[in-house]
Amino acid sequence: MQPDTKPVSRIAETERQEWSVVDSSWETSAIFNQHGDCIAHVFISGDATEDTQDRYERIKEGHAQKIAAAPDMYEALKAADAALASVTAFEDDARYIMGNTNFALVQQRRDQIRAALAKARGEAA
Repeated sequence: MQPDTKPVSRIAETERQEWSVVDSSWETSAIFNQHGDCIAHVFISGDATEDTQDRYERIKEGHAQKIAAAPDMYEALKAADAALASVTAFEDDARYIMGNTNFALVQQRRDQIRAALAKARGEAA
C-alpha cells in the first residue's frame, strides 16, 4: 500500500533543493524536499522474506539515500562542468600544459558530466 502524498509544488530551478529520507516502515522509505513535498517512495524488494528482510531493507535504504543525494550531485556536476570548461577554454594552452592524452581524458570526463546533467534535466542524450 502506498502512503498518501500531496502534489509536488512548483519549485524554481534556481532554488536550492534539500531532499531527505524518512523511513515510513521497514518496507517503505520516502524522499521529501525542503517544503515537505514527497518526491519519491522506495519500496523493499518483493523477494524479501523474514530471513532476508534485513539485507533487503539495507538495499532499500541505500537506494533512498542515493535519490535524496540527487540535488547535491547535480549541483556538484554543474560545478565540475564549469571548472572543466575553464580548464579547457584555451585548448592550445591546455594541451601544452596537460599533454594531448590528459586533455582528451578531461574532454571525455566533461562529455560524461554533460550527458549526466542532460539526463537529469530530462533531455535526450
